[in-house]
Amino acid sequence: MITDDKLLAERSTIEAEAFKAIAVCNKADRSHERAKVELGRIFRRLKKNVGHGEFEDYYGRVFGESGVSLRTARRYMKLAKEAEARSKTVSLTVLKSGTDENAVTITNATRQAQEVVEQAQKPEPPYRLALRLLPAVRDALIRYWASPHRSSTELKIVNLLVRDLVKQEYLEPFRFPLYATENTRPEEKIA
Repeated sequence: MITDDKLLAERSTIEAEAFKAIAVCNKADRSHERAKVELGRIFRRLKKNVGHGEFEDYYGRVFGESGVSLRTARRYMKLAKEAEARSKTVSLTVLKSGTDENAVTITNATRQAQEVVEQAQKPEPPYRLALRLLPAVRDALIRYWASPHRSSTELKIVNLLVRDLVKQEYLEPFRFPLYATENTRPEEKIA
């Protein structure tokens, strides 16, 4: 049976590990994948230790000033969970891969198909453009955004921005056909 004292002692040890890992992440400009995964593992252990429904408040009290937001901590925890799942998948593979030509072809085709499916399932998040708007304009845009006209208007706005980026020579012309409408000829897409 685990006592409260033992849980608190374990929590304090894990917290110390977390602060060390945060320091490593900060030194690596938060771009070092292993450091992120390790910090995610530590946060997962802490979440398990803290108990159901208590982690958010606990995190705010203990790590609120650490420079790693709760959202970032959750992202690191997700990375750790995915790394753990990959590790289990690799460790469960005990059979050697086929060496005959057909088996290799099938394995490669399967792997390529899995990559295509994974890429299709990971849509790129939309870029949030910060605009300074008058409150009345902002409120009207919010209502408009919820209307059925959104998709056509979004396309028009993106086309307008792309045209200006081409005009200002930030983009090369004719490189972004995805933003064209069905009725647009290739020479009218961006120019």
